[in-house]
Amino acid sequence: MQDRLVAVKREIDYGTGRRAPRIAMHLRYGDKQRDEGSQQSGVLSEPSDYFRQAEFIAEQILSSEECSDRAPCLPVGVFIATDSAEALAQAMKWNESTPSIRLVTALATASQNVAANGTHVAFAPMEEDDPRWYQLAEETVIDINLLLGPDHFVGLCMSQIARLVVSIGFARGTLKEAIVMDYINVDLEDRWKLSSQYMPWRRPHG
Repeated sequence: MQDRLVAVKREIDYGTGRRAPRIAMHLRYGDKQRDEGSQQSGVLSEPSDYFRQAEFIAEQILSSEECSDRAPCLPVGVFIATDSAEALAQAMKWNESTPSIRLVTALATASQNVAANGTHVAFAPMEEDDPRWYQLAEETVIDINLLLGPDHFVGLCMSQIARLVVSIGFARGTLKEAIVMDYINVDLEDRWKLSSQYMPWRRPHG
């Protein structure tokens, strides 16, 4: 799996050092929109809302760096993991009009294909021996590792992946900030997920 992670980073130009992403966004815009277990209605969940958070964070990052003509500031890398091809298309369009941002993402994923018709990935109508299950599992493990790289995170607290990333990131001491786009759900408990109540989530900026 480590070799596969290295290969994926190379394929998507994840970058290292100053080029590595500083912001990670887990943009659930597929099956999570139909999640009856969380109060998704009326909360900030549009891709544009995520992008505004990234722009605010990027502005803070760039304002804290010492840049000059000899050492200009680099665009702030933003890694996006999403289950929605529509959200990915919006992200690419946003990146084209936002020079301070360098978008890092996979162009197509198995979860996007499954969630395209509104199917919850966990309940996808596939046989137990369908090789797509392995592909989905591999993508999940890789996404978690890529989301753990940056020191700023934006996501939904009702997402188990987001909870894992935030828990591990703060435990490691590598995560500085976790913006929760569905703050209304922070106090909700789900017996199938890590408790989110005591994670240091922050409300969206602005």
